[in-house]
Amino acid sequence: MKMLRTSLSLGVFLALVLIPALAFGAPKWVRLSYTGDTARTITVSWNGGPTESTVEYGPDSNYGSSTTGTSQDFGGDIGVVHEVTLINLTPDAAYHYRVGGSGDFSSDYTFHTGPEDVCTPISFGVAADNRGDFSGSSACWPQVFQALDDAGVAFVLNTGDLVNEGKNDDEWADFLDKSEGLIAKIPLLGSIGNHDDDDVEGDGANYNNIFAFPRNNENNQEDFYSFDYGNVHFAAISTHSFKSDSFETQRNWLAADLAATDRMWKIVYFHVPIYSSGSHGSNEEGHNPVFIPVFDQYHVDLVITGHDHIYERYHPMYNNSEVGSYDDGTCYIVSGGGGAATDPIYAIRSKEDGLAAYDNAPKHHYVQISVANNIMHVKAERVPTACLTWGTGGTGVIDEFDIIKTLADDPCQGGTDADNDGYATPIDCCDAGTEAVLGCEVATAATIYPGAEETCDDGIDQNCDGQDEACPCADADGDGSQDEACGGNDCDDTDADVNPGAIETCGDSIDNNCDGETDEVGCENCVDDDNDGYSAIDVNCPSGNDCDDTNNEVSPGATEICNQIDDDCDNQTDANDVCTEDCVDSDYDGHFAISASCPSGDDCDDSDPNSYPGATETCGDDIDQDCNGQDLQCGCQDADIDGYSNADCGGQDCDDSNKDVYPGADEICNNVDDDCDDQTDEDLGTLSCGFGACANTVPACEGGQPNTCEPLARPEFPEASCSDEIDNDCDGYTDAADDDCGSSGCGCGLTRSQPFAGTSLLIMMLFGLLLLSRKRS
Repeated sequence: MKMLRTSLSLGVFLALVLIPALAFGAPKWVRLSYTGDTARTITVSWNGGPTESTVEYGPDSNYGSSTTGTSQDFGGDIGVVHEVTLINLTPDAAYHYRVGGSGDFSSDYTFHTGPEDVCTPISFGVAADNRGDFSGSSACWPQVFQALDDAGVAFVLNTGDLVNEGKNDDEWADFLDKSEGLIAKIPLLGSIGNHDDDDVEGDGANYNNIFAFPRNNENNQEDFYSFDYGNVHFAAISTHSFKSDSFETQRNWLAADLAATDRMWKIVYFHVPIYSSGSHGSNEEGHNPVFIPVFDQYHVDLVITGHDHIYERYHPMYNNSEVGSYDDGTCYIVSGGGGAATDPIYAIRSKEDGLAAYDNAPKHHYVQISVANNIMHVKAERVPTACLTWGTGGTGVIDEFDIIKTLADDPCQGGTDADNDGYATPIDCCDAGTEAVLGCEVATAATIYPGAEETCDDGIDQNCDGQDEACPCADADGDGSQDEACGGNDCDDTDADVNPGAIETCGDSIDNNCDGETDEVGCENCVDDDNDGYSAIDVNCPSGNDCDDTNNEVSPGATEICNQIDDDCDNQTDANDVCTEDCVDSDYDGHFAISASCPSGDDCDDSDPNSYPGATETCGDDIDQDCNGQDLQCGCQDADIDGYSNADCGGQDCDDSNKDVYPGADEICNNVDDDCDDQTDEDLGTLSCGFGACANTVPACEGGQPNTCEPLARPEFPEASCSDEIDNDCDGYTDAADDDCGSSGCGCGLTRSQPFAGTSLLIMMLFGLLLLSRKRS
């Protein structure tokens, strides 16, 4: 009996050591989506937790109802995914719910079903391209998602690039971690981006394993699908999967899907833009000829894409051309501000034809869309994010406009005229003062109706045409030229130095004179004699802006000091009160003595009127007349103006043609004696390379080029001995642990291809314990 107890204890010990324990933990990453009727069903997914897939739900936290679903173990960081669809729900109602089983449930969450009445106003959000810049999901994504929650949206569309590398399940775990809590109360409906793509497509991809979306009736997959919410029909297509037939399958499905819907509004969303002024440009996947005819034929009202990390909107487009109203064409929006880097990497490169609105310096943002009967109100707003990437810190509305649909037969006609302006709803776009129309308030409702006189640039859409008309060509920067956006010829109406009459500045990469070119002909005649990076003002150089090209301390942007000189070339001398009451000019040479009480002084000898910056230097008199720290040797010059004279005539500059070479300069790896000490590339350190028998040290710089370590493994040095404790071939393995030993006939036995020695040792120890227990029994 004693032996049996010992054997049982040993078995338990083996199980604990050799078999990982199964621990369920609490459910995590609870998330909502739609797979059916949005008014009466909702789908809940989560990972981990008990083996049961149970959702308890009801009008309050007492729940009262429960439904079970399915689960599947995908392994890796994704693990077990549970999926439950709740049915027979009450439309437009709030619910509490929790997920789990066997007494281990999640926290209490809430959701709200969609409306059954198509005339009920709705609001939803769009945010995309929230991938991390290098991996996972952006740390700014939770801040953008939270802003959408604060805006009160019912659900969120995401046009793709949720993670940086879709085939890596740990990146999806990072996305779910950063979305925790928010996706448990706001359904997220996505489309696949190029970064979300996997080595497989369809049900085998990580994207499809994690999310539950409607399945299409073409190939029974979730990569492209559609659903209705309120009076809007939504369709998602994929520009990165199921495209082997050049998108023909998706096009045919989309055409049939749009033809079958009876909803007033149609919205299609996907990743790669139809039109874009961003770095990726338009039609990157060659999908425009496939889908634009479908959008035109079935009059899709709004197409939303991402991919380029910018915001821009196009005028109504039909058959690749701008048309007069949204009744005749489709509105195209690019919005990729969900958290990945934006400005300056993805800034708008060149304005595409038809561009109506854009963000000059792209910031993280979201788009909120509200639909009330025949009015769709769209607002793009920046989010003041904070994380380690470009695009953070923006605030304010980027764009706000209305799409108003002209109806021959209004299914939501109310027939009231609450503001007594002679127009009843829905013909009157602002009747109660609460409609989603620009400037619609109770106080302004009576002045807003079809045909009303429009007041330009007042933020109010008086005539119900979906926009606040701009005033005739304003001159916002006061430079005498009007904004080209309204027919003027000023290509940047925010900068008074940019206009058709401006002088082109060389080297600033700006089209100063609005002729469509930067740094054009004429810049080759500019000279910079003092090598300060600014060209001399000269008749042959119209863009020159250096007011003293003989003094490299004087240039635009230089610091103004107390010296009676216009140091920064702004036509002001000693501006900004740089001269204090304690500054003195004892020798009356126009330059003030350098002192603690006059830090802006520049006269190195205020007792000598012939010594000051810029003075003529007399060679060989041991006097520093020009205050450059040395006396000019006779016959010498300082050609590169680095403060040191030519060594050929007694100076210290060993290369008077290169301003980066002089005594005291930093020595760099370039095969040049930078510091004029008669040594080249000295004191630049060493690199430690290799390991084992091949460990060595090499100079960090060799032959004027930064050195690199050779490969660590040296196949030409085989593992010569199986017992010298040296890694002879530098592959990280010594003696018996190296495959070379076994193959070279050393008789070492164990090689790297065999089981790890630690496991064998553990088995031997356990066997010893078993023998000991037998002996003791």
